[in-house]
Amino acid sequence: MATRKYRREELEASVARPNFVVRWMDRSDKSRAGNPCRTRLEVIQFFRCYPGILYLLVPAMFVISATYGFFHHWDWRLTISVSLGACVLGLLGAIENQMKKFASGNVVPAFVLDDSHVAAFVNLSTGGGTPKNAVQVIVAPIGRLAGGPYKAGDRLPVTCLYQGPPAQGAWVGVSPVPVAAGTTCPVVLARVEASISELDWSEAQTAISALDQQTVGLHRLW
Repeated sequence: MATRKYRREELEASVARPNFVVRWMDRSDKSRAGNPCRTRLEVIQFFRCYPGILYLLVPAMFVISATYGFFHHWDWRLTISVSLGACVLGLLGAIENQMKKFASGNVVPAFVLDDSHVAAFVNLSTGGGTPKNAVQVIVAPIGRLAGGPYKAGDRLPVTCLYQGPPAQGAWVGVSPVPVAAGTTCPVVLARVEASISELDWSEAQTAISALDQQTVGLHRLW
């Protein structure tokens, strides 16, 4: 009986764990995303869209670890082993972060600006009250996204995590990624787009069109 109770507690803990992650990205009741993405990340598709993680992160981790080992006079076999281990851990950490974003991140409306930029409409408010709307313009691999080809003005839902710590009732930043960068399933893409109301799409289009400069970065509207 003791073993059965332990397994049940572990199962309950594993189910509850995502709520801790979502708490850092909430914009309404501090317990869950207003419109969670609930999408399983396709790792191959993601790295196809963002190969820079493989080209930059992994070599950087290797060089840093190897340099540390060299100056601390490690055996070369130990140095290589630790460096390779650091590369693997860095890669797994990057994948885990994106998996959280696609599983629990908040889906918000975004539009294609050109062949390499996307503008997302977000509410940075950490709770109720007056919305703290903003537009985040990002560089995106438009040509590699699933469901294309895309042209300027097309709808392109993004999933995002909000960055803290909060200040004056608002998150300090947001990190959106097109949902089409993490899945190739047309059913999923259609479901995510339909999860955004027409009112939100219209409000997003109005806010993005009103920007004086559609430059990369966060444009606060309050």
